[in-house]
This record gives sequence, structure tokens and C-alpha cells, in this order.
Amino acid sequence: MATFVRNIYANLGPVVQFQEAEVVNIVTNITQNLTPKSDPDPIYFKVQSPVIHFVGRRSELIRLEDAMKDATKSHIIVISGLGGIGKTQLVRKFIKTNRLAYKNVIWINSDRYELIVESLKTLAKDELNICLTHEDGREKDFNSVIGQVLNKLSRARTLIVSDNVDKIDDVKFLLTIETFGEKPHFIITSRIREWGDGIDNIHLDAWNVVEAIEYVSTVLKDPSDSDDDKRLLSDRLQAFPLALKQATAFINYQRKQNTLYRITDYITNYHTQEMLDCRLFQNDVLNIYEQTTFTTWRVTIDAIEREGAYGKIAVRILHTIAYFDPENIQRNVFLIYFASDDEEHVLSATTLLVNYSMVDCHVDQSLLNIHRLVQQVIKINLKASHQEGNILKDALILMSKLAQSEKLNENHSHAISIFISALEYNELVEEFASLPQNIFSCLMEWGKFNRAKEFGDKILHPFSNIFGQNHPKTLETMLTTAHSFRQLGLHTKALEMYQEVLERRKHILGEDHPDTLTSKFSTAWSFRQLGMHNEAIGLYKDVFDAWKNNFGRDHPKTLTCKANMAFSYKELGMQDKALQMYGEVFDKRRCILGEDHPATLITNFDVAELHRNLGMNCEATQMYEEILEKWERSMGENHPDTLISKSNIASSYKALGMYQKALQMYKDVLDKEMEILGENHPDTIMSKSNIAILYGELGMHTEALEMSRQVFEKMKEILGDNNPETLKSQFYVAVSYGELGMKSEALQVYREVFEKEKSMKGEDHPECLVIRSNIVLLLAELGAHAEALQMCEELLEKYKLTLVDDHPNTLIIQSNIAGLYGELGMKTEALEMFTDILKKQNNVEGEHHPHTITTKSNLAHLYGELGMTSIAYKMFQEVFQKRKNILGENHPKTVLSKSKVDEYKYDKLVVWPSSFNLLRFFQRLLQSLIFCCLFSSVESIL
Repeated sequence: MATFVRNIYANLGPVVQFQEAEVVNIVTNITQNLTPKSDPDPIYFKVQSPVIHFVGRRSELIRLEDAMKDATKSHIIVISGLGGIGKTQLVRKFIKTNRLAYKNVIWINSDRYELIVESLKTLAKDELNICLTHEDGREKDFNSVIGQVLNKLSRARTLIVSDNVDKIDDVKFLLTIETFGEKPHFIITSRIREWGDGIDNIHLDAWNVVEAIEYVSTVLKDPSDSDDDKRLLSDRLQAFPLALKQATAFINYQRKQNTLYRITDYITNYHTQEMLDCRLFQNDVLNIYEQTTFTTWRVTIDAIEREGAYGKIAVRILHTIAYFDPENIQRNVFLIYFASDDEEHVLSATTLLVNYSMVDCHVDQSLLNIHRLVQQVIKINLKASHQEGNILKDALILMSKLAQSEKLNENHSHAISIFISALEYNELVEEFASLPQNIFSCLMEWGKFNRAKEFGDKILHPFSNIFGQNHPKTLETMLTTAHSFRQLGLHTKALEMYQEVLERRKHILGEDHPDTLTSKFSTAWSFRQLGMHNEAIGLYKDVFDAWKNNFGRDHPKTLTCKANMAFSYKELGMQDKALQMYGEVFDKRRCILGEDHPATLITNFDVAELHRNLGMNCEATQMYEEILEKWERSMGENHPDTLISKSNIASSYKALGMYQKALQMYKDVLDKEMEILGENHPDTIMSKSNIAILYGELGMHTEALEMSRQVFEKMKEILGDNNPETLKSQFYVAVSYGELGMKSEALQVYREVFEKEKSMKGEDHPECLVIRSNIVLLLAELGAHAEALQMCEELLEKYKLTLVDDHPNTLIIQSNIAGLYGELGMKTEALEMFTDILKKQNNVEGEHHPHTITTKSNLAHLYGELGMTSIAYKMFQEVFQKRKNILGENHPKTVLSKSKVDEYKYDKLVVWPSSFNLLRFFQRLLQSLIFCCLFSSVESIL
């Protein structure tokens, strides 16, 4: 499936990445559901009524109602307590009583992050008509979708319930997103009691005696039951709601068969079972409420087992689902489990479990839920009776059958739960070792990368212990886990795992084995993502040669590898070689696929980007316009990738100094993205970032700072404080601070970004080096020239380790050092360095490239400082003429150059700015070069 990824970098243009792969079908008319109804219908999402026999909790209900009345006070409230205490039922009762207070009520099962995501996506698609994919089939960013969901819901008074929250971080994003309208009210049910300041908490304990007796009376409805018997039952079961629910269900079911069955008969059975269970309770495995639930469960199980054939099937089903995920258990999966039994028998067995309140049934009787506390006591009993291994084997057989019938995807959460429980049994892991890959396939196909990472983390170590570190199953698991890390942007960890798999496969399978080559390609890709392009190229060459021999020069895999190699050459400053390789890939794809094929257009973008990097902006702009015309012809002018193309054309206009034209085009793109993608979509936010940067170029630094802050806050809200995209947007804020002369503020922000980036990527990553370069410039401007020079020289050595001497990034660091030499009075050394840099830039980037022209302008300044005014005058004339031809006569840089020509024409001495303003040229150069527009193929193989 084709994936087009667009990332925001701290740059001076749009940052876009195309990830090449197979192209999917295009879905049109994306705008058809974008216009909301003027008066949307009420939404009642996945809300169930409370149990018929709900009793008590009057004081808690009053307190909950009081807390939720005022939108400005305690809009988040937590209902806490033990499992089985009645938290969920209390909230359902509150909703039923206060339904008219809310137009929308949203219920989200929140005991796992994955379930929260699934519920919110279903809400967006089915209830709010929010499209979850782009026109080309790519899935939209989840945080963007959630922003749209909450903004739509905020048009009316809304209550959102997060039920059974196990981890606070799982719902934190939902509680902190800002909305345009009225902020929703949130009710959270959780076993967690401590949620921090500002969040009200209602803690539930067991019923009091009066409430417990009221419940027993309401459910049993037998006038012959005495109050003393009801009180005795309540006392024996600790007035625990879940235990009383099971006990009364048991008594009612027995009375259908024997009308003389009394409460005291149940108490006798309970007492007998309690005596049998006392040895287990001595181990302090369970608390008092769990002991009560355990015993009531045992009483019920004994009764179910006496129900003949149905009873035996029911007990087997109950034992099996003790290891399932507790929610959304499909009733019909047990028809596969008991294929030899009559369908009616299986359905009757599950009905028996429902009648005894061992499970709950909902959604037209097709789905079962089981309480987690019931699961816990079943597992304890099975382990104590040495039956657990056999039950887990039955469950694994069932999941394997589901995989064979392609029904595993809708049951993957159950498969994960079962397999993790089976890790204690080596023989089961060995027998069902292929099941994890089936699970991984489902998770990766549906974009559940966090879930895949968590699953891989849990099973990798046991696999190593059971099979050995070099076993194919272990390596396969490690490789798939690495893929999930990569998809989550955790490239350092992914690289570590890819390298480990590669070394083991080389040792076991050999260098040229297909599996070894696949691992080598994945390793190269991670090197590239971390900016380690020399290492990436070495591996890409090996893979390219092997695939060329195995598949031929024109095979898609061979061309993909070549395109990735070209990208790394470009990043290393070897522009000519990169252009040659991209050109070859482009010609092949145009010949094989056609010039309008998306893969061909993507490569064409890479070629255009290289032209722009080489300062050939006119040629690049012409190419972008041709590509844009083709995108619009084949995909429509509102397609996201068409808008990306427009952004790149705007960037070329900006590089040419045609700022107003670029600004208008950026604004056109932003308007389209706001309409089609929504204001919280990353593409939309990136367009705002581009406009903010352009404001800076136009000298509108106040506007640039304001918009940069907006972008940063939006990214922080959607993605979190430490997300790479958030950090890149924070970088922009620092840039704007610096331009406004707020140097201390800029330095502080740069350092914050640097520390976070360093912790994630290492201090030698190219982006960390860029931030340090900006810190160096600020230190110099603040007068710390010696410290700045030392840091600059350290940076130069680091760049030389990863980049060639003539790489544009290396040359910019050298320019910074030259400027610092000049500021420290070492003008001869500065002159030598600037002269050498200019020569290299002429060779690498060409004499008309903006970087080369700026270096010549700085060199002219230095000649003027040294009293060689005739040379300075001549060089300023050359700079002026080139800027006039390229940027236009009215461009600020052209005007500045003209003023310098006029000054030196009359032999006026130009004083080098003492406040180190010269280095501001280098700062802008550094930003525009290293964080330039990337429109490159990122190709990967799973």
C-alpha cells in the first residue's frame, strides 16, 4: 500500500517526504461529507442502560450530579474503586437520570489504548461522518481525526465516559485537547484512585447493609425470603455487588427448577465451598472481596457442571474466555471451537453462562463480556488444579483456526491475551510459534504499531530463552518488532534491532540470502533516518548489486534501492552523483510505468529538488509546475499530494526571492487543507509553519513569532511535548525570538530543543548539530566569542565524521568559524577560510547559488575591513549583479548589495558590525540549507 508521509521540520520551506511503495486506488469526492448539519442530531454512542436492579448509591449520584452541573467547575471527575464494586453501573444510572442535560453522550471502553483508538475512529466514521483516509487511501493522522471529533462534539453539550481506565496516560491526550466550542464533560471509571490536583474523585466501597438487602429483595422478589436471611446473605458476601449479583442469579436459576430453594440453602453451599477454598486463601493471594467472588464462582461452576451436556460445554467456554480480552468476545467463535457439537448446544451453553451471570451478553446477543475479576479467580483455580496448560492449548488451537479462516483480525486482542498467558509453558510456545506472526500481520496491516511494539516486547525475551537467540522464529520476531519501532519513529531502537538481526542472519544464512538482504535494506533505511548516510550507502550498494543480479536492473526493488542510495548521496553533498542516479531511476520508471504514474512523479520531484539544491531554481520551478499539472490532471487539484506539489513550487518561488508570490501560493494551499483536512491535520499545520517562516523572510518578525507559537502549541497539543515534529516547530519559535533580538529567550528555547533531541537521537545526529550551530551563533552575538569558537570547531570535526569536506553543511560550519575568527581579530585566518569556502561552493553548488553569493558578499566585507576597498568594491558589484538577475532589483538582499556598491564606490570604509551581525547571514544560511525542503523517496520493505 502506498504511504505518503509529510513531516514538519524546522526549516525555511515545506518539508515533505514521499514514502515509495505500491500505489493504491484513489478515492474521490473527499469533500462530500465535510459540511456538517446546521443542527446535528443527538449522538448516543455505545451507551447501555444500567442493570434493571440498580439500587443504592444515592449520595454518590447526588455528588456526581452536583459536580457535573457547572461547565467551569470540575469538568473531569473520576469514579474509583475495586473491580466489581459497581463503578460502571453508577455512571450508567447517572446518564439515564441526566440524559436531557447532554445532547451527546459518548461511551468509550478504555481499559487499553488500542480500544480507545478503535472506539474514537468508529465514532468519527459512523456518527460524525469524518473520513478516516485521504483520497489515495492513506489513513489520516489519528490526532487530526480526534481534533475534528471533539470540535464537532463541542457544538453541543457533550458527556464523554472513559470506562475501566488502567493507565492514566492512555486518556491524557483526550482530556487535554482544546476545542472551539463548549468543552466536553468527562467521567472516568478506574481502579486508580490518585489522579492529581484539579480532578475530583468519588471513591466507591461495597454497599452498606441497607443497600445490599434492598438489592437482594429487588432481584429475588420472593415474599417467603425473610429479612434475616437477606441480611445473612449480604453479610456472608461482604455486601460486595459482583458477588451478590452472582449469588442472586444462582438462586433465581435454582428456583426455576425447585421452587422450594431458599437463601439458606445457598448459604450452606457457600459455607461448604468456603471451607474447601480456605487453604488457597491462606496464601494471601486474594483480598476479602476477591475471596468472596471466588467462592461464589465456585458454587456457580459446580451447579453449571451438573447441567448435563450443555453444562460441560459452558464450563469449557468459561475456562477458555478467562484468557481472552474481557470485552467483545464473539459468541460465534465457539462454533469453530466446538465444531463437532451441535450449534444449538453451543448457543445454549453460552446462554447458560449468561443466566448464571458469569458473562454478560449485548449487541443482539452476539457479543459476550466477562468481568476481569471473574477471569482472575478462574485462572487461580485452573492453575491450582493444574488445568491451565490444557485450557490454554484449547484456546491457542481456536486462535490458529481463526487465523486459517482469516478471522483473526477481529479477534487479535484475544489472541494476544491468550499467547502472553501461554508464555509460561514452553511446549505451547513451541507448538504455536507461528501464531505471533499472524498476529503481527494483523496489527501492522491495520496500523496498530504501538500494539505490535508492546506485543513484540513481551514475547521476544521468552522466544530467545525457548528457541535460542539465532533461531529463525526469534529473528523473525525481532525483525517484526523492529518494524513497529520504525513505524513509531523510534529509529535508534529500530536500528539496534535491525543490526542484531542482520549480523545473526549473515552468520547463519550467508551474505546473499534473501532474508539477509532484506535485513540489510532495513538496516540501511534506519541509518538513513538517523542521518548516517555513509553507513546507509555501504549497505545499499551491497543490496543493489545483489538485487540487480537476482532480479535485473529494471525490477521495482532494484530501482527502489537505487533511489534510496541517491537520497543519501544528496544528503552527503554529492549532488551531481545523486542527480545522475535519480535521473536514471526517473528514466526507467517513465519508460516502464509511464510519465504520469505516481512513482514516476515522485522520482521527478526528487530530480527537481536536486536542481533547486544546486541553485537551479528556474529549472526546478519549471519542473514543479509540470509535475503539478500532471498531479492535477490525474488526481485532482484538491488531492493532498497535489497540494504538496504546490507547496514545493511556493518554496522555489521563495528561493528566487519572489516572496509575495510564494506567500499567496502557501495561503492558497492552506485554505484548501483547512477545508479538506481540517486545521489539526499535520499538513495544515505545516503550511502555517511555512507562512510563519516566510513572514520572517519579509521582515514581519512579530507576525512570524505569533504564528510560530501557534504552530508549536498545536503540535504540542496533538503530538505531545517530545514528539520530533513538536520539537521542530519549537525550533521555529527560537528562530523568531532571535530575529526580534530576544536572544536570551531564543537561547533558552534552542537549549530545550537540543536536550530533548539529544536524548532521542544522540548529540551527533545532524539535527542536533544544527541546533548546536544556532546556539553557537547566539553565544557569539551575546559576546561569548571564545566559547562560540570552541564549540564551532568541535562541530566542524563532528560534521567531518559524517559528511564529506565539501558538503554544504560542512562549509557553513566553516563559514561560522571564519566569521568568529574575524570577530576575534584573526582576520588573516578568516580571509583564508572564506576564500577556500568560496572556491568549494563554486565547485559544489555553482557560482549562482544563493549560498555561494552570500559567501562572496561576506568575503567582500572582510576585504573592506582589511582596507582592500578596491577588491571589496569589485566583489560587491558581482554580488549585486547576480542578486539583481536572480532575485530581482527590489529584493531586500539586492537592495543591500546595491548600498554596499555605492559605499565602496566612494571609498567609504565599511565597519564590520561589532555586535556580530555578520553571523546572522550564516544563521539564515544554516537554517535554509540543513532544514531545506526535502521531497525525497523513502522506501522500505517489511
